[in-house]
Amino acid sequence: MAYKKNSVFKLCCGDLSCDRDIAGFKHLSEAIILQSLEDFWSPYYRDESIEFFTKEGFNVCSKIAGLDTASQSKIINLLGGNKHANTA
Repeated sequence: MAYKKNSVFKLCCGDLSCDRDIAGFKHLSEAIILQSLEDFWSPYYRDESIEFFTKEGFNVCSKIAGLDTASQSKIINLLGGNKHANTA
């Protein structure tokens, strides 16, 4: 089944009719990104973190969190750039 880009919100919780719902998704996305950053430095979770940052997860969460392209690039560069892109 194909979905439009922004239909993830409707799929998860119906219409987002109030700012509180949107803010909740934003905070959750920020928390996921921060946890994945922390996991990157752990030998136990590093592979999962690399997968998050090299696949669709980071892209989706960063858009929901409201990160612009420059901020996304800074985070990727903090992790060593794109050198892990071919390892996932």
